[in-house]
Amino acid sequence: MKTLKIAEIGCRHVHSEKFVRIAASQPGCEVKSVWDEERKLSELVAAHIGCQAVSGWEEIVNDPDIDAVIISVPAARHAFFIKAAAEKGKHILVEKPLCLTAEEAFVIRQAVRQNHVHFAVSDPMVHDGEIYVRKFIESGKIGQIVSARARITNNDAIRLLQLNGRDAGLPGAVEELGCHALHVLQYLFGRPDRVSACYASTTEAALREGREETAAAILHYPNGLLSVFETSLVSPSGTKSVEVNGTKGCIRVSYLAREKDKVMRNEVRWKLGDGAWQTVPQQELPENPVQHVVFWLQIIQEDLPESVFVTDDRSRNLIGLDDAVDIACTIDAIGRAARQQGILLKTEDRYGN
Repeated sequence: MKTLKIAEIGCRHVHSEKFVRIAASQPGCEVKSVWDEERKLSELVAAHIGCQAVSGWEEIVNDPDIDAVIISVPAARHAFFIKAAAEKGKHILVEKPLCLTAEEAFVIRQAVRQNHVHFAVSDPMVHDGEIYVRKFIESGKIGQIVSARARITNNDAIRLLQLNGRDAGLPGAVEELGCHALHVLQYLFGRPDRVSACYASTTEAALREGREETAAAILHYPNGLLSVFETSLVSPSGTKSVEVNGTKGCIRVSYLAREKDKVMRNEVRWKLGDGAWQTVPQQELPENPVQHVVFWLQIIQEDLPESVFVTDDRSRNLIGLDDAVDIACTIDAIGRAARQQGILLKTEDRYGN
């Protein structure tokens, strides 16, 4: 089997070096080169991996020896680099989210489809618990689904302030963190047809830059389902949870902190009507998906069809092109809805004036 040669564009993301480390460790794979605007950073990653740090990203996309490219630049630049790599026939893995606007998403989809490359977005947020919930919903046990909630928070903005005295440069909460929850909602329910949203900020840097640190949205779906989406970068007690309510019962997933064995676990509980809560034993949960980079490489090596993202639960640490485009459109809609700022409640309205 031909050795699959891989390169990375962008080395400053928190997961950038992890991506190429995983790729380099896989049978039949070799990381040939990395690039970043900050030369010292790309040289550091290259030294750790044992590959070449190139001086320009063009060297990667124009290298006929390179089969696949990992892109981990800021999301606002994804469309440019994805299009450039796809037009040179490179298979692509990109860090979440796909992009931030619907217009960019459509450009990406056209470039990927026209050039017939394997493509995926890395977003390891659908685990055993979420897979169980979807199957539970499909069983009809909790009836028609009427509402849902997905919440994910951390304290990155506060942590950066404590470490560096600043949090400037941190992406907004939806791009940095909330897109994980949108991935879960997309996996469970598909694309919404209407969105309303609000943003809020806490730190001085975020207020100055007009960057949201907390976001909430209501997503409406064609079948009448409403889901609430919440995310925040200023919550010291980081949380991840999903709740789905039906006409006959409900089911919840709560993220449990790492245990001594360092394995991330979800707790899944459900109830019917007024009955007692039932906890799903860990051994009854499905297997977790395959690691994102590993499965992307498998797709390339085995030339698996795009339908694998629909039919194979092993793929759930990745997002296929169509779902990624839908999520980007939802991110775009949430931003536009938040900028409309809702309906103002006037002080005088409290007193009937």
